[in-house]
Amino acid sequence: MRSKAIGCALSAALAAAAPAAALADTGTGSSTADTPVYLDVERAVLRVAVPMDLRLVAPAAGGALACPSDGVYGVWNYSTNTAVFINKVEAVYNERANAHGARWRLVDDASLVGPYRETDGAELANLMVVMEAPHAEGGADAFTLDAEHPTMPAADSAWRIGKAQPAAAGAAVEGVMFPLNFQADACASSIVRDAPQALRMSQGDAALGIDPAAAFRLRFTITTVRP
Repeated sequence: MRSKAIGCALSAALAAAAPAAALADTGTGSSTADTPVYLDVERAVLRVAVPMDLRLVAPAAGGALACPSDGVYGVWNYSTNTAVFINKVEAVYNERANAHGARWRLVDDASLVGPYRETDGAELANLMVVMEAPHAEGGADAFTLDAEHPTMPAADSAWRIGKAQPAAAGAAVEGVMFPLNFQADACASSIVRDAPQALRMSQGDAALGIDPAAAFRLRFTITTVRP
């Protein structure tokens, strides 16, 4: 009863503090009054996550890339108050170790990759990486990573991730995953020109003071608004 009484007292105090609207006499024995209604917005708190890193393996002689199995890589939504949409995916070259794709170059032409296929400019190799969003609205949505042209899902094939369910007291929230799979039959590289250098780049070399460096990174733009 105490909490209920406090609520009533607070409501009464708010009502007393609000200015009363003036009544307009219409001259007909009745009056009108208006109360303006303002709408504020409670901002959604987004909690999303992606894997810390991702490794692909290119054969030295060129050919199919070894990629994660379906359902392993993706984006997780841990927000319990809202669903989210992936509105953009960008492949961004490592500015220090692979500026402008000088070493590993992303291509969208299958004729530039494959067994014993020579690279035509990259210091190490060409890469073709084709991914798929199997849970896109309207059906699976495939896309090829391109450093110059980001992938932007359309409204009718939105990449929507439902909101997570609130966890019980003391338990962790179980996120909702939106998988992003690799098309194994389409992901490939050309001949790797200098395999030892490629391994030093990806794994580092403590003796030479070389830290591991990614070839590129995947950047996601995630909002609560449908594309």
